[in-house]
Formats: sequence, C-alpha cells, structure tokens
Amino acid sequence: MNAIAVTLTILDEAISNLEMWAKGREIHSVLYHERNGLSGEQRALILDEIAEIRRILEETRRRFNLPARVNEGTDEFRGQCSVLWVHLVELEGKYLKRYGEPPADLVAYIEPISKELIHRVFRIGDIANGKLPVAAGDPEDRQEGLRE
Repeated sequence: MNAIAVTLTILDEAISNLEMWAKGREIHSVLYHERNGLSGEQRALILDEIAEIRRILEETRRRFNLPARVNEGTDEFRGQCSVLWVHLVELEGKYLKRYGEPPADLVAYIEPISKELIHRVFRIGDIANGKLPVAAGDPEDRQEGLRE
C-alpha cells in the first residue's frame, strides 16, 4: 500500500505544479524567465483534467484510507539550498578547469561570487530553519551573524 501512496502523492504534487502553469504562472527574474504559451482553451482543458485526476485521487484515498503527506516549507528550503550548493561550487576555479584552463581573471572574478552566493543560499536555509539574522551590531555582524 505504501508504494501506491507514494506514487499517487508524486502525481498529486506534479499536477499541483502543472495547475500553477495552467493558471498562468510566469516567473521573471534576472537570468530565469518563464513563458507560458498556453491558450485560454488549453488552460481550461488542462484544469478540467486536473480536476478529474484529483477526483480519482480523492476516491482512491478514501477507499484505501491513504494518509495525506504534509510537505513542510522548511524541508523544501533545506533541500533546494543543498541542491544549489552542488551547482554553485562548480563555479570555483578548480572545477572550471575540467572544461579547460579558465582565464585567471575569470577565476579571480567568479570564485568570490561563488563563495558569496553559497554563503547567502545557506543563510536562506538557516533563516528557514529559524536562525534569524542578528539585528544589532556592526555591518559585519549583520552580514555573518545568525541567531537561533
């Protein structure tokens, strides 16, 4: 029964993400942009299919008394921050060398950025885990310090 619950929960999470697209999701940031090319008709039809999938899931959940899984936001922050570290560490010169010898000025520029981005991503994870930035003190304390 556990395998069924896990598979259906994965489906439920995936259709929740698809639902955001069907409702018009488009994120625009600095280097990441989304373009939602779905027409109004496509969106409506997708939302109808999602509603039917949810009806089937609800019926199955009731019939087999499947528990609902609660996904804590803090877990998502921890997971995303860990995954991001793996990618950001690749910007360090020693890892860039696997693609050929990078120019020294590139390494000198990108390594401090990589380290700062890693530091800030981990701070996001720490903040989500309840470690809040130090409110008082000199700017270095505010930059580096976290409190429980």
